[in-house]
Amino acid sequence: SIRCRSAFGTLPPMFITRKRHEREKLESFGVNSHLSEAILRHVPQGVFLLDAKDKIVPPVSRSLTVLFRRQDFANLGFERLLKPIVTATTLSLARAHLKSLRSSAALTEAPTSNPLKDVEVRLINPDGSFDTAYYSFEFNALDAAIEPGAWMVRVTDTSARVQQARE
Repeated sequence: SIRCRSAFGTLPPMFITRKRHEREKLESFGVNSHLSEAILRHVPQGVFLLDAKDKIVPPVSRSLTVLFRRQDFANLGFERLLKPIVTATTLSLARAHLKSLRSSAALTEAPTSNPLKDVEVRLINPDGSFDTAYYSFEFNALDAAIEPGAWMVRVTDTSARVQQARE
């Protein structure tokens, strides 16, 4: 709590509500910034923030909605994002990689390998059939005091390169 002095005397303690804290946290990431909105609208990769609990922090890039064929990412965990589109083995690799990233970030070491490069994903079509694509996930630790343990995740569709390499 904070006590304020004014011309009217000492004001009662002020408490920051959870809703206000969340709003200020989002604002610190530049959510309301026109520049941030323009970047998220036009960046060709899927971009989002992952908090310390592996939840996606809105907003996300427009490209992410196209890549994953979904609109709602609020309160979605990284594992729940991947589960319907990857194999159980890939999901296990993703869990292990995030755990490795979190522990290496605490030790200030960057992991040398990325098992989430050129991951095969199966995207469901409206008619029930599937399209196969390949996505690469890149993680960058953020230096944000307001959200410790946050990561910026960039998702790139590498399908054309993977198909070309196979041919």
